[in-house]
Amino acid sequence: MSELPRQLSARVDRSLARDIRALRLAGLSYSQMVKWGVALLADVYRGAWQYRVVEVGKTPELKSYLYDHAVSKTSGPPWAEVEEEELEPAA
Repeated sequence: MSELPRQLSARVDRSLARDIRALRLAGLSYSQMVKWGVALLADVYRGAWQYRVVEVGKTPELKSYLYDHAVSKTSGPPWAEVEEEELEPAA
């Protein structure tokens, strides 16, 4: 893989601005929004690949999600990190 950039950027259109306003209501910083948003999306992809829902490298279609009604005591994403090397393409 090529070297990753130190910073990411995206043009803020109306849709992204609306999403940012929603996340600001939860008190998230811009950095948290990007880091947690990417972590959440990557977790969806890794889970689909790990459970062979789609082939590694393909985009899964998320049909639903569940909320945990318990209040989290953590300050970060509530999921374990999976190393990319653990995921092997389906043979």
